[in-house]
Amino acid sequence: MRASRSRSGRKKAAASSAMRPWMHRAHTDCYPRCPKILSLASHTAIQDPYPRRLAMKAKVLVTIIGIVAAMLVVLLVCAAWQVADKYPRNVAQTKAGPIEYTLLGQGPVVLRLTGSMDDCESSGGNEALLAAGFSILTPSRPGYGKTPLSVGGTAPEAAEAMAALMDRLGISSADVIAESSGGPTAIYLAARHPERVRKLVLEEAVSKYMKDVDPKGFETRKKFYDSQYGYMRYILKILARVAPRSLARVTMSIFGTHDPDEAVKRMSKADIDGLCSFYLRWQSSWGQAASNDMEQAAEDAVLNSTKAPTLIVHSRGDAAIPFAVAEYSHANIAGSELWEAPTWSHMISGPEAAIVDTKVVEFLKK
Repeated sequence: MRASRSRSGRKKAAASSAMRPWMHRAHTDCYPRCPKILSLASHTAIQDPYPRRLAMKAKVLVTIIGIVAAMLVVLLVCAAWQVADKYPRNVAQTKAGPIEYTLLGQGPVVLRLTGSMDDCESSGGNEALLAAGFSILTPSRPGYGKTPLSVGGTAPEAAEAMAALMDRLGISSADVIAESSGGPTAIYLAARHPERVRKLVLEEAVSKYMKDVDPKGFETRKKFYDSQYGYMRYILKILARVAPRSLARVTMSIFGTHDPDEAVKRMSKADIDGLCSFYLRWQSSWGQAASNDMEQAAEDAVLNSTKAPTLIVHSRGDAAIPFAVAEYSHANIAGSELWEAPTWSHMISGPEAAIVDTKVVEFLKK
């Protein structure tokens, strides 16, 4: 038995010894000894959809990034693309400093003083005046276009600058039409140089200090020009290029009291094109000029000194400059006429614009 166990033990030991190398190789180098397992593992790796899904997602992401980048480039081009000038610009070297201007037509001169955020390329009402036989002198007020703000940082200084421009161009007198923030300059010019102003028209024009009239609106607009204008002008320019009717709606909602959708429906294509041109001309420095405009007003004594025949044109639909401002001007300018315009907002547009043009021309010609 003992010998038998010994032989049995040797057989087991031999079998165990024969198995150990295989077990070791199976542990350390299984695939060479197990081709079926290798084949299955390779097939699974090739067929696993995860890498393909990952590659597909990467391609989609790259495509999206490319589209977004292309859109940003297009939008930046839209924002930077300057609108072509409609009229030839000139710069006069006056005793007050350089003043940019346009001069159109032949006949008695009308000096147009535009509102904030506008320059000598402004064209509102020009066709009616030219057709009536007037010539139109439109300066870029101080801070706009190529006229430095230093030429006239206050309304009295700006009025002297306008008189200097008239001197330089050999214009002894003119009818004056002032729009919006151009009002204080026009009023000071008429009061201090009565011989230079034949007639005065104030269209939706400022006279009283707006902070006293509408404190909340004043602070909102002041904040826009002082801290938001830098980036908002790009957004508005993009809208002017890609969504002009939407821009018109936004404008009417801010500057008018009527339903903006209805207001836009009343605007012609020329009205909307003119509005877009207005926004597309905005320059980086104009925010400072507009903020400065908001600090200007005409004192009671200056209004009382205005002797030129005066027509005050104002709409009750003007949300930027309340009708009360026009009433204040009317009460302080002796003999002035207050005419309630049928327009729907601060902007003179829509079918009623022709009515306003006719009224102004009739007043200047009588």
